[in-house]
Amino acid sequence: MFYDQLSTTSQLCFNEKHEHGRRIDLDAEYRLGNIRAVKAILPEGHAIGSENAVDRFASLLHYTHGCYGGMVYSPDAFPDMFRQTFPEPVISNRGIHDAKPSFRKHWNYAFVTGLIFDVSTNRGRAFDMSGYPESAEYIKKLLALKEKYHRFFYGGRYSSAFDLGIPWNVFGAFYDSGDEQICALCNNTEKPVEVEVYGARYTIGAEDCIVVVRK
Repeated sequence: MFYDQLSTTSQLCFNEKHEHGRRIDLDAEYRLGNIRAVKAILPEGHAIGSENAVDRFASLLHYTHGCYGGMVYSPDAFPDMFRQTFPEPVISNRGIHDAKPSFRKHWNYAFVTGLIFDVSTNRGRAFDMSGYPESAEYIKKLLALKEKYHRFFYGGRYSSAFDLGIPWNVFGAFYDSGDEQICALCNNTEKPVEVEVYGARYTIGAEDCIVVVRK
């Protein structure tokens, strides 16, 4: 179940007929109640999601369709602050609705930062993902990597690799599961890049991802 913009930033509401009356600043408080009420009547096995990543709402939702900075790839994106502070919410990336030339960079960014893939990639299209074979194959590869390291990506804890000393436009993040750790890395440049992780050197292909396990 998806409610568009239910979890967006707080708004002032001047409709005195609403439950908040003249307290125009209580919009967020009543939306929290709405989310809890919907969750209470959801059939077993169903999920509720909404749009825009706001901390107090995201903590109640099963998933959030991300929006704004940090959820969308750009060469100067800096997701570490939000993901380091709020690693628990399940949040999607944003901005790919078709086969854009930079689609690998967007998927790489989502993969490394622990975002789920954009739920509306193919909206309004007359065909399924088979219409985007190159994109579909790459998503399949990244999902296979996430499944291989399932307990890290889906049950582990994210931490920033900002100070790893990796080159500009190469993203990295650590995922801990118990005493074990992996480092997910992506190279969003058009040439292979060599990086050092856990005392060893690795090559990441152009616009590609790797996962390194701490020995």
